Amino acid sequence: MKLTEQKLRKIIREELNEASAPVRGLNELETSYYNISDEMGDIERYIKAILMTPAGEQWEAEKMEKGALAKELGIFRGIKKLFAKSKLGKVL
Repeated sequence: MKLTEQKLRKIIREELNEASAPVRGLNELETSYYNISDEMGDIERYIKAILMTPAGEQWEAEKMEKGALAKELGIFRGIKKLFAKSKLGKVL
């Protein structure tokens, strides 16, 4: 098979395109990462909002126990801190 200049250019172009193509799944990973981050912030805000209302305090006492949502808030804050330590967020 004779390798013409045109065929060689085509091969080089294809190789360069493959090398510059984004990593498969990277966009989805980035989207998921930031969605999780947003959700963690939302959960924290919702727990705080529930704790600020008498109906929320009553719900907590009936469904869980008094002070349980404050404990949950602490757990989610801890998760959020661990999530913030991820190096992934710095490179996405």
